[in-house]
Amino acid sequence: KASAKARQKSPGQAPRKVSEAERIATWIDRLPGSAQFESAASRRAKVWLEIGNCRDELLFLKPPASRAKKSEWVLKRTWPGDKRKAEYVVTPAFHGICRFLAQSGAGVAVMERLLACCEGLEHDGLSEAASTWRTVTGGATH
Repeated sequence: KASAKARQKSPGQAPRKVSEAERIATWIDRLPGSAQFESAASRRAKVWLEIGNCRDELLFLKPPASRAKKSEWVLKRTWPGDKRKAEYVVTPAFHGICRFLAQSGAGVAVMERLLACCEGLEHDGLSEAASTWRTVTGGATH
């Protein structure tokens, strides 16, 4: 194991490059609300917000109804061109959707599309999530 002193930067050493996954993890750790998520049976919605592709999946989001007593975010995962049935992930907070996507290997582009599709939604923590995203990643939100 390297000692703490050995891990410290020397004065002339360039800063360590932070990976995409580390930046996403830092951002997610700062999000408010629960990071818990679980698989669910089929969910219906009048409108699904299309996040876009993540590898071979096409992702859609259903935010909670603005006046619902119970907050439920739903992520719908589909596989175009495959006969596989859609899968659903539910969570009480936006944080949980982000945690699931990160654990599934989603990168910066997917997270930016997620934030862009949520732009204008009136839900707790979304404007803070977008602001924190810009701070942590230096990226745009759309």
